[in-house]
Order: sequence, then structure tokens, then C-alpha cells
Amino acid sequence: PVAVAQASNRVFALARVRGTDSVRVYLLEGSTWSVVVERVLSVPGGLNDLTLFGVDARNRFWVGIKVSGPTVHERGFAVFDAQAPQVTYYHANASEPGTLRLPDSVTAMVQAEGGQIWLASIQGAVHIADGNVQIFGESRGVRGEIVSDLAVGAGGRLYVAAGEGVA
Repeated sequence: PVAVAQASNRVFALARVRGTDSVRVYLLEGSTWSVVVERVLSVPGGLNDLTLFGVDARNRFWVGIKVSGPTVHERGFAVFDAQAPQVTYYHANASEPGTLRLPDSVTAMVQAEGGQIWLASIQGAVHIADGNVQIFGESRGVRGEIVSDLAVGAGGRLYVAAGEGVA
């Protein structure tokens, strides 16, 4: 596995299927890992690497991806669940119905109360709720534009680590 994530007191692991553009998600049950889902990630240029893994309140798996091509670069997220066959891609140039425009380079993901998702990116703290995306930078209370990490504390308080401190 290349990453682990926790959701609703369950632990998941993400692994790339060797030699393919497929990923597998595993669930820890007792002391045994079992496959939950496997998906092919169809991205322009092919899949280069996996950069991040998270699970949201709707049991969707968020996989940060890096793609090949003329240059290797990050390209947002592939989002999928175990019940439906489709994979939705969220990235800076997303324009397909049902997609979200999100920064391509994301370093962390947390889920706040009510299923809201927060992402740490080089463009600021990204808030996703009810299909809407808002980016918070210095002008909106973040202590620097480049956000490296996030944490949700007691009472649902969000902590944002940026270049000039924690807010």
C-alpha cells in the first residue's frame, strides 16, 4: 500500500496495481486486509504516481494523482466509490458535468463536521461543501498562500498550517 486513510472508525489502504493504471482500495477487518474496490484511472498521458488518499462521509475514495506525458505533473483527484463503476476527475481544468475545479497540487485532505472537505494546496485552503468550492488565502484569514497541512480539532475547529504560521 502507498497510503492509508481512516473514516468512521474504519481503516483503508490504497495500492497501485503493478504495471497498470489501476488502483485497489483495501479495508482492514480485524487483522486481515480485504479488497473493497479496484478502478482503472484513465488520465491523459497515463498514471505516474499516487500523491494523496482520503475517504469522505459518503464513502467516496479521493486519490491524488500525478500524470505522465510531456512532463510529469500533479492533476488533482480521481474520486470513486465501491458501488458505482465511474471515476470522476477533479482538477484545475475540469469542465465535465459533475466535476469540480480544484487545484492540481494538493498536500492534505481533512473532513470537517457535516461532510465538508478541506484541502491544503499551494493556492490556499480549499473548502468543498454542497458541490461548491471556495479557496481561502491570506485575504481570508490564512497565514500565507501556500497551505501545507490541515487538522480538525475539538469542536470541529479547523487548523490551517501555512508558510507564515497556523491559523
